[in-house]
Amino acid sequence: MLHIQETWVDQKRNCICGETPVYETSYEKVGELYRALVKQYGRCIGKMYCDNKVTGKTRAIGWIFLKRAKYEDCKDTYLQETWVSVHEKKEDTYVTYHYVDIAA
Repeated sequence: MLHIQETWVDQKRNCICGETPVYETSYEKVGELYRALVKQYGRCIGKMYCDNKVTGKTRAIGWIFLKRAKYEDCKDTYLQETWVSVHEKKEDTYVTYHYVDIAA
């Protein structure tokens, strides 16, 4: 299954409203995921890109969607951008312990 991370941006205020951690979706194919995201977040206005400094290549890693949304605390609306990056799996996490020598 594909994994995604979503970030919501209030275009009017130019600020991030929230974001999710990377999580597993119920989609295996990129096309199916894309169509579901269009239904949920509105029209696609662009792609997200990532540059590889070693190879010098650029690759598309996600999409940017746009729709009009309501603020949760009033009746006003705003243009909401949703940035969605697509992942094969969750990110790797490493733990480093920093012990204190208590014998001193």
